Amino acid sequence: MVCNSILIIRSSNSEKQKVSQIIQGKSDVQIGKYGLSETIYSHILKLLKKQEFMKIKFLPSYDSNNFDSDIGKLTQTTKSRLIDKRGRTIVIQKLPRKRY
Repeated sequence: MVCNSILIIRSSNSEKQKVSQIIQGKSDVQIGKYGLSETIYSHILKLLKKQEFMKIKFLPSYDSNNFDSDIGKLTQTTKSRLIDKRGRTIVIQKLPRKRY
């Protein structure tokens, strides 16, 4: 289940500035009426390899009946965490790799 509140990032000011710039900037991915497909997941994974934070916008044509569960599935599949959720727009962060 996804929490509707904003997660507080416990890190440096530079990371907080990056997040605020991403929130104010353009979205990296837009999801429309076809929803979350394998193509979208692979595209998000490809972009997360290049950048730590990503802004995803769900267009009005997206079926939002299971919006929170879809966000949970998205973060679980892409191994990321939800940083911010405002309406139909979310910001996710790539989880660090576990080193053993």
